[in-house]
Amino acid sequence: MLLYDKFKIVEINIRSDISFNLLHFTKGGDEEAAFKNLLKIIADRKIEARTTSDKVGDVVCLTETPFACIQENNGFKSCSGFSFTSCFGILFTKSYLYQDYGARPVLYMESDFIASLDTNLKWRAQIFQPKFIPFYLDKNQRDYHWQREWRTNRDINLDNEHYHIIIPSDKWLDRLQTELEKIGKTIYDNCIKEKKLDYDEYCEECSDCNDPEDFLKQNIICITGDC
Repeated sequence: MLLYDKFKIVEINIRSDISFNLLHFTKGGDEEAAFKNLLKIIADRKIEARTTSDKVGDVVCLTETPFACIQENNGFKSCSGFSFTSCFGILFTKSYLYQDYGARPVLYMESDFIASLDTNLKWRAQIFQPKFIPFYLDKNQRDYHWQREWRTNRDINLDNEHYHIIIPSDKWLDRLQTELEKIGKTIYDNCIKEKKLDYDEYCEECSDCNDPEDFLKQNIICITGDC
């Protein structure tokens, strides 16, 4: 497995079960909805922290599951093949989110232990009440430790230097690049209007508006490995 430092390969990791990255996958009723949710994240330039099902606070959910494992299983899935998410997402280095956004591993705990936690720690907690049987046999069980989840309790702002875009396969590549071009131009146009600048005007303030071409340079990874 490859170890990245701001997505530049610096060494080889001999432990295939350990990842130096964190991934956030989108959800949706189908692939189209999940793709649109990915585009919204990129257009908004942030992943919003949202309330968990246990209502322990607003968080962004991520996984440290090695990307090679996700590729091998064609998605982010449990041992029995169950999945909550799509194959669209965003990849970050673990060190970046740990240092800049306070991302931490989830604490898988019984509800009694969660109740005893200080309020400022509960956002890290996930109820753990396993039955050690496939999820489809009992969907009421609370065993999500297979997700290897990390969380941060704040929005994650996207800047082009610190993330990769994940898509299922190369069949989405042309469409994604077309949408990225539109997003880049819209963000640039809005920035110019907000600053009340002339398009032909060369000034220091113009450099504060991201070049639309930057979005087309964004690294894209296909789960199928064919991008």
